[in-house]
Amino acid sequence: HDTDVIVLNESAVVSGSHSPSFLTVHPFSETDSSQVLQARFVHPPDAPVELLVLACSKSFFVYAPDGKKVIHTVPMVTSTDSNYFQGVAACTPPGSAESFLFVGTFAGDLCKLPIAGTAPVIGRYTFEKNLSTCVCDLAATSSADGSRLVVSSGDTERENIALVIYDVSADGACTEYAAFQSE
Repeated sequence: HDTDVIVLNESAVVSGSHSPSFLTVHPFSETDSSQVLQARFVHPPDAPVELLVLACSKSFFVYAPDGKKVIHTVPMVTSTDSNYFQGVAACTPPGSAESFLFVGTFAGDLCKLPIAGTAPVIGRYTFEKNLSTCVCDLAATSSADGSRLVVSSGDTERENIALVIYDVSADGACTEYAAFQSE
């Protein structure tokens, strides 16, 4: 039994067409595939836009909230099979004209993506090595007192779990505020 992938072109998705002329069938290739590991809607406080983010094994995708248009894509910058994206959160630091989307990686990096405006305008992403263990998930909060990013992490066996809380500055820089380690 073969496995195939059915691909729809973007105009068919946007128009809602079910016509077979818009379909293309491709053989499924394990080496060319990318698994979706997490899907999350994010709506940074004070930002007039909601985004759908898909964290995958080879990249992450930022979609319009209806899922019909890819707004931005960020590739995995390492070539190892053991690294992938997981954990998605967004915040708007006080005094910042931008919101920041953060996506974690299995290698312990945080990818930061600045977002501004209602369109939205997405800036250049950066990767920062923040943890010695994998990112399991992210959460964020913003208020007039500041923005915080909470990162849960652990080793490959999901042991030695830690929560690290970062202050997020107006330029998106993360400074450790507190850390809690499992025993």
